[in-house]
Formats: sequence, structure tokens, C-alpha cells
Amino acid sequence: MALVTLIVPSETAWTGAVVSENGEILTTSESLGEAPFVEIRLWDGTRGQACVTGRDDDIGLALLEPLIEPPRAYDYLALSGEPPSVGQELELFQHARLSPVLYQRATKVAGYRSMGDGYGYILWNAAGDTIADGAVLLDESGRMAGMRMSWLWLLRNRMTNPGEFVAIDAWGIASALPALRSGRMHILPAPSSPDHVPPSLPVLFHGEVTIDGAPAPAGTVVYAKVTWEGEEDYWQSILLGMTGEYVFPVSTYAGVRSEGVVEFWVDCKRSLTTGAYEYPPFKAIERDLAF
Repeated sequence: MALVTLIVPSETAWTGAVVSENGEILTTSESLGEAPFVEIRLWDGTRGQACVTGRDDDIGLALLEPLIEPPRAYDYLALSGEPPSVGQELELFQHARLSPVLYQRATKVAGYRSMGDGYGYILWNAAGDTIADGAVLLDESGRMAGMRMSWLWLLRNRMTNPGEFVAIDAWGIASALPALRSGRMHILPAPSSPDHVPPSLPVLFHGEVTIDGAPAPAGTVVYAKVTWEGEEDYWQSILLGMTGEYVFPVSTYAGVRSEGVVEFWVDCKRSLTTGAYEYPPFKAIERDLAF
């Protein structure tokens, strides 16, 4: 079974599917937060990391590359060739949290919704069940018929009702994969919550940024990771507005007072240049970044 459990540092777990022989992992994008990496456990128990290589929060999907050595060929799920019909029985698979056991059940299609833009959605009911983001629906041939969307995506698109689950269908996945494989990175900011501590004033990092010796093109996604001893890592991202230059206001939550180390990442590569995050910040720091 070509499934994978994805786990972020907060121990939130959800599901993804391997969709190519080189190990590409398809999953729901907003489950990732802003981190470009995630811990993974493959269906055979192999553990490691995967790096986000394509993401589109409008579609709600992301593509990841496993960083597992040595390179290997992967079992993968082919996409179903036919849209499901109402009443058709599908098999639902997801990894149980931190367990090698697959959760499996049969479910019947309760409805089907086409958005008119190449994306269709399978509806089914499973009151009382907990279905993880990225859970996979398989047809009778063992091909992937759909992938369950994240609750954030469903809320934003007003596509969920009590007891109802929604999965993008195989045709929608096939339509999304070319853009994801092109390296597209479209990340929406996480919704604010009244329970969150207000963000602190930022430390403003700025300077030149190069990739393999050439100025990084506008539109490149640059990630910053702030690390404190004994605290969970904090990720943020920006899009470069100008070729070869960046301005990155790194802002965490005001409850963190200790000094932290800021690392910068592009395309799964870490810059050797780092910075310091101190509270209160009130400063601009020049750092040239090379990847």
C-alpha cells in the first residue's frame, strides 16, 4: 500500500499518498502550516523527512519529495480513470496516528459535486468517525479515486456540512499535478485565532540572495525557521518581490522572550548564513543569503 503518515513537530498527524515511482507524496497543503519539511513514515515503516516541492492552497494540495537515502523505487497509487457514481462503494484508507496499522473502512458515495473548472469532489457521510486530512479513497481496482480535503480548505470554500466528508476526485488530482510538479508555491496565511498571543514586532532581515551563484528570481519562496532551546520551531515564508534581493520581517509570538537562532531555506537547501532573534527586536539586520 503506497500510503504515508505525515507528522509535524506539534505531533499533528495526517495522511498522504505516493503518486509516482520516484516517491512523490501528494497530501493536503494547509495541514503543513508554513514548514517546508515534514516527518514521514511510509507504509512499510520507513521513517524520514520529505520536502515540499509544490503547493497550492487554492486547490488545497501539496507535493513533497522524500529525503530518504539511498534512492529507491517506490510503490505508488495510480489514479482512477472514471468519476464515481452515487451509491458506489469505495475503500477509505488512512494511517492511524503513530501506528503502522492502516485504518480501513468501506464507504458509499453520497453525492458528487463538479466545480466547473476541472475539479470535482466526492461527498460521503461518516458520522462519528474521525477521518484524517489526506485520507485516500480507492476504487474496486485499487486505484486512487480521491483524497479527503483539509478542514481549513473546506471551511474557506464553504463545502462541508455536519457528518459530511469531501474528497477531491482523481480527475481533479490529475489536473492539479502538473502545476504542483512545476514548483508552484502558493501559500495562504493561516487564519488568526483569538486564542493566539499577539505577534511580536519583527526583526527585519534584508540583503542579497543567490541560488547556485545567480540572483534568486522574483517569486522564489524563502523560508525562515526560528529555533529556541526547549521550544517548538517556528516557520515563516515570503515570496521574493525583486530578483536577487529580499526583505524578511520575521515575527514570532510575544510570549517567547529568549534569544533564538534564525535559519533560512530555499528549495530544500539551508543557507550557511544565520541570524539572531531577540525580544524585543526593534532592529534591521543585513544578511546576504546564498543557497
